Amino acid sequence: MFFDADEDDDGGGFSSGLGSFKSGGSSLSSLFGAEKSSIGNESLKYSAPKQPKPKAADDVLSDPNEQKPDSPSLLFACAVHAFKLSNGEYVKQGKVGAAILGSLSSKDYKILLYITQKKPVTSATINATFTFNLQKGNYATFYDDQSQNWSICFEADSQLLDFAKWLS
Repeated sequence: MFFDADEDDDGGGFSSGLGSFKSGGSSLSSLFGAEKSSIGNESLKYSAPKQPKPKAADDVLSDPNEQKPDSPSLLFACAVHAFKLSNGEYVKQGKVGAAILGSLSSKDYKILLYITQKKPVTSATINATFTFNLQKGNYATFYDDQSQNWSICFEADSQLLDFAKWLS
C-alpha cells in the first residue's frame, strides 16, 4: 500500500528494492559491499585491562602524599596586589599569590610571591634580620632575598593580620 507492493506480499513492501539478500546468510557488512573475511570489527572487540604490576616493599610502605621531613609545606596563602620599588617608585606587578612556606622541623620559613605554582615572582627568607613592616590601608613592605623592596596590599585587614601572625 505505501510502497506499491502487492497486498499479498508477506514482506510488507520492504523486500523490494533492497537487492538480492538470502535469508539467514546476509550481514550488515554486505550492504556496503564488504566481504565477511575482510571486516574484523576490531573496534568492537573487548580488551580486558591489564593487571597492575606488584609494587616493591619500599613503595608500599611510603605514603605518596607524605612530604619529606625537611621539605617546606604551605602554612598560609592569600591573594595580594604586589608593587616592586623601582627608581624610587612602586611599580604595580599585578595580583599575585602570597604564601608562607615553612618546615616546622628545620624551622626554615619563607615568603613566596607567585603568579602560578611554577612561576614564582620573588621569595624572602624569614630569619632574625627579616623585617615585615605593616602600613596603613592593608599594606605591608619587605625586602626579598635579592634586597629588592616590595609592597603588598591585602584585600582585607584580617588577611594582613593572619599573614603577619605567621611571621611573628
